[in-house]
Amino acid sequence: MKTHTLLIFALFGIVVHVNAQKKTTSNENLSEIFYMPVSGTEIVSTCNAIIYDDGGPDTYYSTYCEGILVIRASEPGLSVQLEGTYEIESASDYLYIYNGEGVEGELLATYSNSDGGYIPLIQSSLGALTLYFVSDYVYELEGFELFVSCYEINENCLPPTFPVSETVSTTEATLDWTVNSSESLWDIEYGLYGFTIGEGTRITVNEHPYTLDNLKHSTDYQAYIRANCGDDFSDWTLPVIIETGCSPLQILYEQNFERTVIPICWEQEIIVGTEEWGWEMMSGTGDISGGVYNPNSGETNVAFNAPIGFVARLYSPVFDLSGNSSAVLQFWHVQRSWIGSIDELRLYYRNSETADWVLLREYTKEVFNWTEEILALPSISSYYQIAFEATDKQGYGVGIDDVVLTEELGFRELYKSEVSIYPNPVSDLLFVKSKGGLKSINIYDHIGKLVYSIENPGNISEFNISCLARGFYMVKIQAEDNKNISQKIIVE
Repeated sequence: MKTHTLLIFALFGIVVHVNAQKKTTSNENLSEIFYMPVSGTEIVSTCNAIIYDDGGPDTYYSTYCEGILVIRASEPGLSVQLEGTYEIESASDYLYIYNGEGVEGELLATYSNSDGGYIPLIQSSLGALTLYFVSDYVYELEGFELFVSCYEINENCLPPTFPVSETVSTTEATLDWTVNSSESLWDIEYGLYGFTIGEGTRITVNEHPYTLDNLKHSTDYQAYIRANCGDDFSDWTLPVIIETGCSPLQILYEQNFERTVIPICWEQEIIVGTEEWGWEMMSGTGDISGGVYNPNSGETNVAFNAPIGFVARLYSPVFDLSGNSSAVLQFWHVQRSWIGSIDELRLYYRNSETADWVLLREYTKEVFNWTEEILALPSISSYYQIAFEATDKQGYGVGIDDVVLTEELGFRELYKSEVSIYPNPVSDLLFVKSKGGLKSINIYDHIGKLVYSIENPGNISEFNISCLARGFYMVKIQAEDNKNISQKIIVE
């Protein structure tokens, strides 16, 4: 069995981690086996097969692969679908899966993870799927094992393809798509990023492009589109990401870096060198070559790990703090040393667009495990922005996760023994229990919009929040002594 030591792990696409030791199957009903070409293009027709990389079920895939395999349905009125497992060198070798015939079609998924993973069911809406596999010259791993079958499609009501979104303003975005049948109506369902179909806002439209309005500024949404053929509906498209325009945010803000791309209204700047901050998803419970452990929460964190001497800044959105008497920045941070070398993190702020950046805090010593940092922000104003600057000194990188901007130090520090907020996470009923009197309880969404409010509550207050979209919210409580108590909750 070949073994390799990999020092850098990254994830592209959505992956559910499993022990992906491929190359074994006991399904005797699968009558055909096909292999990915090392180069060139091959076309197969099947509705019942296993597809391997060129190494087959017993050996690793080759280096220098760049092959294309088109999989057509072998029977009329059917379309191809597949699922399987894979183990492909992270950030170097890739398996791309396209809708239809050829790599000019709609990209459905990308897989590249040395830890391996599961490929969930992927269906073509156009009859065929195209696989494109590339590998470099360094490592070869187990590769992939894909199970191919077919399903019925209505050729008179095919789903749209190539859904796209264009930001129009801070509250509007335009959707467009390619029509593949003769329908003249389409259903659009949209909601906050990560919502589940059936829980969003659904509308029927008779034109495209189509502009959605009344959206929230500085917010990530996603939308799905399907053909409405009167007596039938197509499948939904892949989700299209919508980003509304940026505008100064109010306090009670949280960023968890869960999208594996730079968050909306954040920006980067390379100060020295050529490397930017990146998004990492760590697997397992151990560290990677002495580096950063799993994210502090969720599946991803933002990190900077570059050649020695490189420097990059990550800029927060702009905040309007003019209505706040104070502001506190909370975030989680890690930076491990390597043979005595330690990377460095510096925080800056500015309170106008033309002001110079002012050093707020610097971290030049090792932070071995995820550690919460809490900083009171000075000189707050109607324009306030924060910068995270990382300098590579040949350590194991700088990691940042779970950034929160709030008005007070929060529930845990001030009133843990006086106020209880439970359960958390919550899906329907939220309870707030207090030993003393409270003036008000307010719940804000992730951009600071008030979504629930009650004045002069009793010692036990009950909130039915089943109507709220999934995500992070902030519960803000004002006690009788005018102290503000803040606690983050997660609505599932």
